[in-house]
Amino acid sequence: MTPTSGGVGTRVTLSIISSRFSLEGDYRIRWSPAATFDERKTIVLAEGSVPKGGHTVVATFTVPEARYGAHYIQFAPVGRVDPVNFQFAVVPSLKVNPTSAQPGTVLSVKGTGFPSNDSGMLFLGGNVTGTRVNTNQAGSFETRFTVPTAPPGEHKLFVDIPIVHAESGMATIQILPVVKPVPSQEAPVVPSSEPKTGSEVRYTFVPIEDHHPPHEPIPIAPMGHSFGIWGAKKVTFSWNSVSDSSGVTYTLEISRNVNFDQLGDGAQRTGLLETSYTATIEPGTYYWRVKAVDGAGNESYWGYARCAFTVGELSSLLREFGAVLKSIFPPGI
Repeated sequence: MTPTSGGVGTRVTLSIISSRFSLEGDYRIRWSPAATFDERKTIVLAEGSVPKGGHTVVATFTVPEARYGAHYIQFAPVGRVDPVNFQFAVVPSLKVNPTSAQPGTVLSVKGTGFPSNDSGMLFLGGNVTGTRVNTNQAGSFETRFTVPTAPPGEHKLFVDIPIVHAESGMATIQILPVVKPVPSQEAPVVPSSEPKTGSEVRYTFVPIEDHHPPHEPIPIAPMGHSFGIWGAKKVTFSWNSVSDSSGVTYTLEISRNVNFDQLGDGAQRTGLLETSYTATIEPGTYYWRVKAVDGAGNESYWGYARCAFTVGELSSLLREFGAVLKSIFPPGI
């Protein structure tokens, strides 16, 4: 069977070769969420017939609407040959329409292959859009959101449902520059209004300032990871590269608070030149984000890691347990 995983709508080819028994006669290709193939939850994807004396079947079908995870496919001949079962992994996918738009445009987003009856926030790059999605029993949803003000170029759209954070079915949209009806009055070169003699011409040069921020970097790791069970550990943070003609540095923030409003000492690193940074992190649960700053001082949007990471899991649990005990039995009792 090729492929063995994919999103809803994927075309799958099933090849059956029997060297001992003839496959002649009618057959069905069936789909089920469980290996038991309960008739109440099983659907027929394709039907066909093998010529007399035939030993080979090649059938194609389209993956139906289904929730995230493993599903089962069965080649079921009508004759005496036993059924043959296969396993297929459904993964999330997103479709956005239109795929290119200016800020302020309302886009339609359809998601399939997500966990059943789950919810998450829609993110554009590393920034939350404020749009919450809720999947149905089949793991699908449909929503709309308005394109925010963002630098022109490609931006990734994804949903932060934790169980599928590593394969959230990203879609790409192209944010177009805003076209202003009135052209800018500034010009890089302006002839001087002073009197000229002979062939002499004077020019006044007006500097053009760069007000275009770089794209936001996309966090890569850690993303939902756990580092050790006891004590502080070294953690390497990594993100994708962002380019700008004026050069780029990165600012990294690490916080115990998802709102990043209580940064401790050493929780912010500025002026980073590389796309990774290693730090020794004390036990606890942390969130992190990163942004790019170009040579003109323009800052990108923050790129947020979609899942928290944990350091010294046992240490964290003991500390939390100690805090609970102190709240129940204050000192002096």
